[in-house]
Amino acid sequence: MSLFYADAFVQLFHGDCYEILPTVSADVVVTDPPYGLLADSGKVHMGGGVVNEADWGEWDRVASWDWLALCQGIVAAVVFHDHKDATRAWEGLAAVGVPPRQFLYWDKGDSGLNPRRNFVNCVEQAIYGRRGTSPWNGGAITPNILRVNRAPTPDHPTQKPIALMSRILRVVTDVGTMVLDPFAGSGSTLVAAKVLGRKSIGIEIDEKYCEIAARRISMTNFQEVLPWEDEPIQQSWLGTDETVDG
Repeated sequence: MSLFYADAFVQLFHGDCYEILPTVSADVVVTDPPYGLLADSGKVHMGGGVVNEADWGEWDRVASWDWLALCQGIVAAVVFHDHKDATRAWEGLAAVGVPPRQFLYWDKGDSGLNPRRNFVNCVEQAIYGRRGTSPWNGGAITPNILRVNRAPTPDHPTQKPIALMSRILRVVTDVGTMVLDPFAGSGSTLVAAKVLGRKSIGIEIDEKYCEIAARRISMTNFQEVLPWEDEPIQQSWLGTDETVDG
């Protein structure tokens, strides 16, 4: 394990989250672990195609949520997961004392491609849990459907748009909240946290994505608008017609 990148807002570690999580502490987990990757052929379906990748099959088969127990000090979590694994997602949060509250749905706005004869899934699901002491800035009417376009030029096969992660972080964190992403990928959560003035800790096992995440973070400033990353979105769901870029 090693500290790959650091600035006033972000610490990014290169290594296995199972080794690093016991050494760090945070308030809120916002993350997108690998899931739904193993195809019947032992290959991986990503972006509508079939490509050779690492075999995450065992991870999917056991639906690993045990990493949550290693997260020190958390009072809330938003974790993306396979919709077919919703029951274990709910049980996984409950098991670590973060009461599950609601499922969130990212509406990606387009169907993409599907190599199989089936309806194309246009949403991704996450679970939200919080203790009573956790931040909440969503008001009384905050929909659990988040409509945000995909990142137009992703650096990672399952990259989440900064606008999406910004929406989530605005609601479940305050300035001063420490955000943790144990599966940082190309760093969207960390970039969104920095834009919003939240400090964050990221962990990524693949050095290639550490390099991409570090580059993206280093190009980002607090309260900076990033029009090159996401299409503008309407934030009427937060009670305002303000147009932002995340």
